[in-house]
Amino acid sequence: MIFDVKTGSAPHIYALPPGRPFFDDLVRAILADYGDDLSALTAIRIFVPSKRAVRSLKESFARHAPRGVMLLPRITATADLSEDDPHILALGVGAVGAAAPSPAVKRLKIAGIYSRAMVAREDPVTWYGALRGASELVRTSDQLTEYSVSAEALRSLPEAEALEGGAEHWREVSSLLSLVSEQYPAWLAEQGLVDLRERRAHLLRQLSEALASGDQHGLILAAGFMGTSPSSQDFLAKVASLPNGAVVVPGLDAAMSDAAWDAIEAPHPQASYKEFFEKALDGFARSEARPLPFEEGAAGTARRELLSLALTPAEATGDWA
Repeated sequence: MIFDVKTGSAPHIYALPPGRPFFDDLVRAILADYGDDLSALTAIRIFVPSKRAVRSLKESFARHAPRGVMLLPRITATADLSEDDPHILALGVGAVGAAAPSPAVKRLKIAGIYSRAMVAREDPVTWYGALRGASELVRTSDQLTEYSVSAEALRSLPEAEALEGGAEHWREVSSLLSLVSEQYPAWLAEQGLVDLRERRAHLLRQLSEALASGDQHGLILAAGFMGTSPSSQDFLAKVASLPNGAVVVPGLDAAMSDAAWDAIEAPHPQASYKEFFEKALDGFARSEARPLPFEEGAAGTARRELLSLALTPAEATGDWA
């Protein structure tokens, strides 16, 4: 039994190394456990990050199905959580209440804020220029929302020591972000709406609580997440701690030396995993992640080892001479 989570201690973390076809290897592992009773697959819940991941996982099941037709596990994309989803309704997740504007509406609203700000600076832009500027502001605004950075913190940023004597461009950007972080939430409140990222985080919290209630008896997997946002990390930590839950991590470099792992900092590809293990899982050791089985030739192994060496932080290469 590969996913024998009930006999192991939590958190239950499984991993595949970089360069592997993640969903194909995951499906092979699931079918290795449930291939003798395919009807048991319907009791499994699998959470993946996006609709694209849902499609890729279903295609992998289709490729590796031992027979022509089978019922799939219940697969849900957390990026598109909705209380109207029958899989979510079945878990007893309640309604958030307020709706969220679409990404297009958010971009248009922030484009208006950006355009007025540029007029106030006597540096007006065309509507096309406002939309381009809004695209960057929306991406940054989404990250600020994910990490709960307040408008007050942004207002004080231009006076921060880190920006003292720095480029005027950074002060202008921080000023624009502060403006967006004040005016956009105010507009949401007037309209009785909530930001899409906030809504998703709220649904993820409710989903975690529903899964932890103990009413779900089948295997629960969260697979394919990079674990970069706080809400995602909290959700993954909750799933990994369930007696019948596990997280399957893609692309974890288990071959990297401990010295190299300790030296990792953002934006290294492994930095999000390091942060997830240390913060969300309270110092979970990388060596405790259980490797999923897979078949690989000597060339594949050599490729992975070379990639691991190429991404070794410079601070850990002192003994290479």
